[in-house]
Amino acid sequence: MSGRLRRLRDLFKLESANTGWDCPVMAPDISAQKRKELLEATMLETPRSATRTVLGVLSPYWLKAGKIERGIATGLLATSLFMTWYSVQMTVEFGEWSGGLTNTVQHLAQSVKTARPELIAKSVDQYPALKSAMDEHPILNEAIHTYPDLTAFLNNKKFADVIKNDAALQDVLNKNSSLEELVSALPGVEKTIAQSPELMGQVSAMKTLLTQNLMELPETQEHLDTLKSLSGSGFFDAWGKVAKTTYAGTTHVLKNGWNDSDEQLKDMKGSLRDAWYNKDLATIALKFTAMAIISYKAAQYFALRWRLWSTGYYTNRWTTSSAYMRMRTLFNNIDNPAQRIEQDPAKFTAGAVSLMTGVTSAGITLGAFSSQLWAMGPLFGVAGGFFWLGAAYAAALTALTMKAGYKLPSIQRGQQRRDADLRAVLDKIHTNADVIAQNKTESVERELVNRRLTPVMKNSVREIGTQVKLILVDATAGNLSIPIPWIVGAFGVAAGTASMGTVSMINYAFNRVTSAMSFVVNRFEQLSQMKATADRIYMFDRAVQAAHYIDAEKKQAAKRVIIPKEMPAMKISGPEA
Repeated sequence: MSGRLRRLRDLFKLESANTGWDCPVMAPDISAQKRKELLEATMLETPRSATRTVLGVLSPYWLKAGKIERGIATGLLATSLFMTWYSVQMTVEFGEWSGGLTNTVQHLAQSVKTARPELIAKSVDQYPALKSAMDEHPILNEAIHTYPDLTAFLNNKKFADVIKNDAALQDVLNKNSSLEELVSALPGVEKTIAQSPELMGQVSAMKTLLTQNLMELPETQEHLDTLKSLSGSGFFDAWGKVAKTTYAGTTHVLKNGWNDSDEQLKDMKGSLRDAWYNKDLATIALKFTAMAIISYKAAQYFALRWRLWSTGYYTNRWTTSSAYMRMRTLFNNIDNPAQRIEQDPAKFTAGAVSLMTGVTSAGITLGAFSSQLWAMGPLFGVAGGFFWLGAAYAAALTALTMKAGYKLPSIQRGQQRRDADLRAVLDKIHTNADVIAQNKTESVERELVNRRLTPVMKNSVREIGTQVKLILVDATAGNLSIPIPWIVGAFGVAAGTASMGTVSMINYAFNRVTSAMSFVVNRFEQLSQMKATADRIYMFDRAVQAAHYIDAEKKQAAKRVIIPKEMPAMKISGPEA
C-alpha cells in the first residue's frame, strides 16, 4: 500500500479523529445586551425557541471542527445518505417484483381452474368406484371439482343446509384439509366407503394423476418457469453467465493480449450489467442488504466521530477559565454537568444521525412511490386519488399523534433531570462511604434517596399516561393503512379494471407513501428524546458561555483600575518626638 493510501486510511480511523480539545474558547462579546441575554437564558427552565436550541447544538461541530474533520464527516454522511437512497430504490424494485409475482400466481391459478374440470373428467374415468360414487353423491362430485378452494365449497348455497347441520364437516372446511379428509367427512359418503374399500385409494390415485396432468400443461410450465426466475433461478443464471464471459475473456487476453479483445470485454460488461439489474428476489435482496450495511456503518462512524469531538469540545469549554466553579455557585438550575458531557452528546449525535438518514429515506420513498400511486389512475373520479387518500390519512394521523403526545418532550426532559438527581445522591453515598459510616447517617441518606425517588416515579406515571394515548392512536388510526388499499382496490377488481397484482402494488406503494408522510408519527418518541437532550446541552452551553462572560467582565474591570507606580509619603501629625 502506498504512503498516500495509508495516510488516507489512517484519517478515517477513530484514533485520528479531532477530539475538540484544541478548539479555542473565543472571548465573549462583552456588552450589556449580551449580558442580559445570557443571564436570562441561564435562568430559564426550557429554552424559548426549539429551532434555536437544535441549531445551537448542531452548529459547533460543523463550524468549529477542523477542515479535515469536517471533510471526513461530510464524506461519511454523504456515503450513508447515498446508500440509503439506493436502498429505497431496491424497495421500489421489490414492490414491482411483488406485483409481478402476484400476477403470475393469479394467472397460474386461473389457468389451472380453467383446465381442471376437463382433466378431472378424464382422470375419474380411470377409476370406476370413484366415478360411481360421484354419480351417486352430488356433494362428493362438487367437493372434488371445488377442491382445493374449500371456502367456495363452504359458501356453496346448494349444500348450505347440509354443511350448517354438520359440525365435523364445518371443522374440516375451516382448516387446510386434504382431499382424503374432506371426502371422509362428507355426509352419506361413509357408507359408500365402507361398501367399497378401494374408494379412498382411488381418490388418492386420482389426485396424484390430476396433479401430474396439471403440471404438464404448457400454460402451467410457462408460469412455473416465471416463478422460478422471479424467486432466484434468474440470479444463478445471470451470475453463471458472468462467470462464463469472465473466464472466456480472461483466457482470450492471456493468449492474445489486449489486442482484438474488445468483443470479449463488451460481453463481460454486458453480462455484469444484466446480472446487476436483474429483477429476481435474490438480486434485489443482495443489493439491498449490501447497501443497508454500508449505510449503517458509515452513519455510525460519523456519529462516533461527532460524539468524540463534542465531548472534548464541551469539556474544554467547561474546564476553561474556571467555568465549572462559577456554574456551581451561580447557576443552580444546571444539574449534573458531568452527565451532560458524558451522555447527552452521545444521545444527541446518535439521534441526529438516525434522523438525517430517516428524513432522507422518507423523502426518497415519498418521491419514488408517489409517482406509482399517481399512475394508478383516478379514484372515485379524482385524478391521483390514491395519492391524495394517502396524504389525507397521513395528515390526520400526524395531527392525532401531535395532539396525544405534545407533552412528551417536556416529560422526558424532566425524567432525565430527575434520574440524574437520583444518580447523584447514590454516587454521593458511594464517594462518602467512610464519612457516612463514621457518623452513622445512613437513615439521612436513605431519606435523601427517597426524596429523589418520589419525583422519578411521579414523572414516570405522567410518561406512561402520555404513552398510552400514543398507543391508542397507533392501535386504531395507525393500523387503518393496512386495509384501506385492499378495500378500495377491491372495487377495481369487481369492476374488471384492476388485477390482484395491481392491487398488491397499490397496497405496497400506499403503505410506503403513508409511512413516509407519517415520519413525525413514526419517529415521534425519538424526536421527543432528541429535543429533551438538545435542551439540556443548549442550557449547559449557555451557562458555560455566561461563566466565560463573567470571567471576561472581571478581567476587563481589573484593567480599568489604575494603580500609581509611586505612592506619596504620608505625613504623621502629632507632637515631635
